[in-house]
Amino acid sequence: MAETRTILNYFIDKGNPLVILKYPKIEVVNNAQNSPLTNWSQYEIVVLINGDTASAAEIIAAALREYFPRNTVIIGETSYGK
Repeated sequence: MAETRTILNYFIDKGNPLVILKYPKIEVVNNAQNSPLTNWSQYEIVVLINGDTASAAEIIAAALREYFPRNTVIIGETSYGK
C-alpha cells in the first residue's frame, strides 16, 4: 500500500483522500501528503492494465479515473478485480 500512496501523491492534491480502507469496525483514510507535480487535468492520462493487474494497480487506476474523469482512459483487459 505504501507504493500506491507514493504514486498517487504525484497526482492528487495535498489533503485529499488517496485510499480509504474499510474494515468491519474501522475506516482508515490515507490522505495525500504532497502537492502534485503539475496540473494533471490538462493532460490525457492513459492507464494500461491486463487480466493480471491487481490490488495496488487497480487502486491507482480507479483513483485516477475518480479524480480526473474527463482525461483518464483505462485501456486493456478486465483486471483481476480485487
